[in-house]
Amino acid sequence: TKMSYGSLVIDQKTHQAYRDSKRLSLNPTTYTILELLCQQAPEIVTREQIANKLWQENEPNNDVLRSHIYQLRNQLDKPFSSPMLITVPKVGFRLEVASD
Repeated sequence: TKMSYGSLVIDQKTHQAYRDSKRLSLNPTTYTILELLCQQAPEIVTREQIANKLWQENEPNNDVLRSHIYQLRNQLDKPFSSPMLITVPKVGFRLEVASD
């Protein structure tokens, strides 16, 4: 099964994600976050939703989630000219179709 949003394609069978046909190197956690964002896109996914999906009740501190988002952003946005992963202050994150 494949999901896509803009130039992002996620292959749910192999747990691979691609942007502009370039494979992103994701670990299971960053993959899960990206899949959740893609399912909801372009709606906002709250920090709570991400934390619940990843850790159920044992939610770690904010720094853990922040570092996962940082890793995801390094893969999803850094090599490209425009970001897809948008931070919504005090709420969460959402994906935006890049305008490149």
